[in-house]
Amino acid sequence: MIKHGPIAPWSIYGIVASLSNGMPALAYLLGMLGMMPTAYAYSPMVMEFPLAGSVYNYAQRAVNPFYGFIAGMSIMLDYFLVPGLVYVVAALAMNTIIPQIPYQT
Repeated sequence: MIKHGPIAPWSIYGIVASLSNGMPALAYLLGMLGMMPTAYAYSPMVMEFPLAGSVYNYAQRAVNPFYGFIAGMSIMLDYFLVPGLVYVVAALAMNTIIPQIPYQT
């Protein structure tokens, strides 16, 4: 499965550093604190439904098969679209640093 890759944090670091007034570590820490309830919510789900498939299986079994389908398709769409977006942002950033690197195909 396609993952976001090691370049994903690099491509948004400048934006995060700028928007957080030079405190990106604090911004990432606050983001982590916001994601911890989701991680905690997954813990009982993993014990109740020890299946691969993540959000699809949990939504399907805990709520409704239709919502499981919607959740699964949303995650799949994320897996297809986010890597492309990351590469576009990285190409624009590299072009800004070194203008000889083209970012258009």
